[in-house]
Amino acid sequence: IVQKSVPADMKEYETQFKLAVNELKKRKIQGMVFGDICLEEHKSWVDRVCNDIEITPL
Repeated sequence: IVQKSVPADMKEYETQFKLAVNELKKRKIQGMVFGDICLEEHKSWVDRVCNDIEITPL
């Protein structure tokens, strides 16, 4: 299990999140686990962002 923190500044969160995940992808990570996808708005965000950066949400 790999953890990576991202600053909580919501104006830059998505950009910082994508940068962090792209760094992890260099380590051959192909999927990510999310704990709060029971919230439809968050699940939609996760699906969209993961699609953008070509990683599988689990």
